[in-house]
Amino acid sequence: DGIRDIVARLVGSEMCIRDRVQAQVDWSFAIPALVAPAAAAAGVVAAGAAEGPGGVNRRQEPLLAVGLVVAVAVMAVSGMLPWLSQRATASAEDALVAGNPELALSRADTARSLNPYALRPLLIEGLAYADLRRRAEELGAFREMTRVQPDNPSAWKRFALALGRDPRALDAWREVLRLNPEDPRARAELGLP
Repeated sequence: DGIRDIVARLVGSEMCIRDRVQAQVDWSFAIPALVAPAAAAAGVVAAGAAEGPGGVNRRQEPLLAVGLVVAVAVMAVSGMLPWLSQRATASAEDALVAGNPELALSRADTARSLNPYALRPLLIEGLAYADLRRRAEELGAFREMTRVQPDNPSAWKRFALALGRDPRALDAWREVLRLNPEDPRARAELGLP
């Protein structure tokens, strides 16, 4: 168990570094999805407030102002979510290192709610469940990583490591190798040179 824990932590550290970058990429794709409806609403409000070539109708200026305030607020909140998620994730990591897996689970859950595409909160959940000796939840967290980012070889590698000698681990290692043909650990686990 000691060696397994050390390997889990090392792989976890590697994934945490990658996930910091990945979380930003994920949010760069999510931000337009959050901002576009607000921008469209602001456009509709602005178009409705226009009187034509003469300019803005004075009666509708407050409506235009409200629409713009809402649009700015939505953009500000969508920009803060990744930052809040990273803070919650860092706090979850601190709790896990301090030996408090229950608190780590709570904070990782908060981080996931703020950034559902990030792997780090799921990694922390899996490691916390491992510390609590809750095997089914541990595997569930690591399996969820492969659902959240199915094309991420690190997610599959973590799941394969968690499976250990379970026959399903070979399928996970094959997926790691499919996504990253040069992965030395996957090659070794599959008996390839």
